[in-house]
Amino acid sequence: KERLLSNGWETASAVNMMELYSRLPRAEVSRIESLEFLDEMELLEQLMQHYCLCWATRGGSELGLKEITC
Repeated sequence: KERLLSNGWETASAVNMMELYSRLPRAEVSRIESLEFLDEMELLEQLMQHYCLCWATRGGSELGLKEITC
């Protein structure tokens, strides 16, 4: 976030993939998990904590992402 803000972006946010996954609706999580059986949930959590979704805006911060950053 600091890199984006220091390069002229007005707002910047980031969320790791595990946090994003935990905020999905339960029905969607069930659908995703039914696609392939996961027997090592700890490995998935470890992997997803190493990746993030980040975004920055100029001239408007309303991207519809408030529910994942609050």
